Amino acid sequence: MIVRNLANGGFFTFLCYLFPLILKGCGIKQFANGSRFLVLRFVDLSQNSIKNSSGIKKLIKYSPWLEFLNISGNGISACTELEWKQRCNRLLSTLTQLENINAKVIPVNDRIGAISLYGSTHRKQQLEKIRWELHLDTLPDVRASRLIHPGWQPQGILQIQFNGCQLRHFYIGSMVNLNSLDLSRNLLTDISVCGIEKCTYLQYCNLSSNQLTRVDATCQMFEFTPSIRCVVLSGNIGLFYKKELIYRTRNGCGTNRSLGIQQIDTDMITINERVAIIHEYELKTNGSNQANATKVSSELRWKLLIIERIGHKQLQNIAFPKSNIQMVDVFCFKNIEIIDFSGNDLFQFNGLRALYSLRILLLQDNPKLDTKSIVDQLDQLESLESINLSVNGDQSHQRYPKNPQNSQYKSIGTWNVISSLERVEAYRYTKHWVTTIE
Repeated sequence: MIVRNLANGGFFTFLCYLFPLILKGCGIKQFANGSRFLVLRFVDLSQNSIKNSSGIKKLIKYSPWLEFLNISGNGISACTELEWKQRCNRLLSTLTQLENINAKVIPVNDRIGAISLYGSTHRKQQLEKIRWELHLDTLPDVRASRLIHPGWQPQGILQIQFNGCQLRHFYIGSMVNLNSLDLSRNLLTDISVCGIEKCTYLQYCNLSSNQLTRVDATCQMFEFTPSIRCVVLSGNIGLFYKKELIYRTRNGCGTNRSLGIQQIDTDMITINERVAIIHEYELKTNGSNQANATKVSSELRWKLLIIERIGHKQLQNIAFPKSNIQMVDVFCFKNIEIIDFSGNDLFQFNGLRALYSLRILLLQDNPKLDTKSIVDQLDQLESLESINLSVNGDQSHQRYPKNPQNSQYKSIGTWNVISSLERVEAYRYTKHWVTTIE
């Protein structure tokens, strides 16, 4: 029996999109010209009369997604073990997705070996890419989506772990929701073109015991992964990366109690270590400007200490009255609603511009504070209800309140809330002033 295309109207169209094909014991000898099953994945042709590979040549040529093939009980299977292995290798060298022959699972390494022996020149050139794709195909998340989503949906992959798979190539740029990557004990030499910079949710990355040698190219990639918390690079000969990693990831999201990367190999990063490294790198990048490096590291220490103490994601109120504080940056407290730094020695207060939830700002009794810089940061804060910049202890100060009875704020109930009328009048004044200047 010869299976022909049955090209009568719509029936052949139906066969083109056939997913499984089961023709057991039907006396089939071969597939004729025109037999094309473009999305075929499961084939059972056991107990037929197929004597050699030419009998299924058309099936192999036009079914690139074939995964399961059962040709047991055919003449093609009646051969020596060596001949059968050669026939299987030739099938595997053509069908990349084929993973099961005669109900026997074929390991990834055997499939790669078959391509090395019998694959075309083009497929041999793509060998490392194919190796990565075959290992990727073994992930439970990928396999679970096959029957539901025939197409490739990499955004559903959250975790990858391929240890000791001899990988020299990988690409994860399309896996935008990936949060854990473990490719330890492979043969990787470079990660600059792997697409890791597109994985904005990546938190854990283990590339230990590979062959990475370029510190700058390796560490630079983690500068673009804002969620990274732990990186493992041990076992890469001659790679000194700890300081570079800490500096590159200094602006990362970190956790609710810290910023940047939290762990390198097995070592947790301390505040003192982080600040010291930032100071060292600032000296290198700014031409040994000691004053600037000290300023940057001091500001960072303040941020880290305050975040470690009270967190920075869920925090809504922050109050440090009469604490001898001179400089503050609150940029990281995105959900803050009430700020109270009254009675300090502030001369600089930064980070207000992006605090869109801020309602109350109390900075009274800070005579050295640059109020112009404060006002310049408030132009986008539509939720702001109350602000106090007065100086109560010095009547000669220009910010001494004209109405003394309103100069002290003992409870929330006594805060002067800005009325709607005052807001409108301020808007009219500002608009008229800007028009006059123009």
